[in-house]
Amino acid sequence: MHLSHRLAARLTPDELAIVMPRGRLKPFTPARAATPNSTYFWGGLARFDLIEAPPAMRLTFCAYGATVHCSESTAEADEFYASAVGSELTPPLSAESAREMGGLEVRRRVDLQLEPMAHAVDITVSGLGHVAVSALDTLRVRGTGAAPPMLLLRCQRR
Repeated sequence: MHLSHRLAARLTPDELAIVMPRGRLKPFTPARAATPNSTYFWGGLARFDLIEAPPAMRLTFCAYGATVHCSESTAEADEFYASAVGSELTPPLSAESAREMGGLEVRRRVDLQLEPMAHAVDITVSGLGHVAVSALDTLRVRGTGAAPPMLLLRCQRR
């Protein structure tokens, strides 16, 4: 059955081979601490903008094959996406394939209250994987747990 809202229905066979489950899942946690107004790209398929985030917050990307890139500034993220989708940001594997899929649009805004040394939530991107949001113990030490960190999630259009 063809379900147009699923990621698998939007990818070419070569792109689908990259994100299909195989072997063991290899989670990836960026070494750089989360900073406000930074953006994470999950290939060219999903984008996570951190509006507000304490340094103790950690994102762990759990998927098969799609790479994670961090942009220093959310203000420059649109320009980076336009120049890198299909080359640095894969899948999609070409600029033409990216144009056929369409651009990214805001799908969800997530407001969280983090607790030290606790897992807060998993954010699932259907057909790609999930992002685990958690915090280190330094959240307690620095006293940054009062303000809820916010994530703005942008996903591929249907």
